[in-house]
Amino acid sequence: MTLAINIIGSFAIMLFSGLFVGVSALDERWMLFLRVGLCGGFTTFSTFSMEALRFLEQGNMTMAAVYVSLSCVSCLAAAFLGEIASAAILSRPN
Repeated sequence: MTLAINIIGSFAIMLFSGLFVGVSALDERWMLFLRVGLCGGFTTFSTFSMEALRFLEQGNMTMAAVYVSLSCVSCLAAAFLGEIASAAILSRPN
């Protein structure tokens, strides 16, 4: 479940960043709230770390490596897709 939440949060943070980067009317504090507060509060790096550590403590090196790799790759991919989605939304005619 942590992996899914972190993927969604990675997508959302880049979507918000892309959609609101050029909006001068949006106060920087709101951007901070959306990115760090909302997305940062939704995702949970500490839980990810705890879960990866549990795999290591149980001697399950393969699962730890898969979990960490999958988390990093999928969250980066989701962030990239969020950036693409925001660009697509901004470029479509009204």
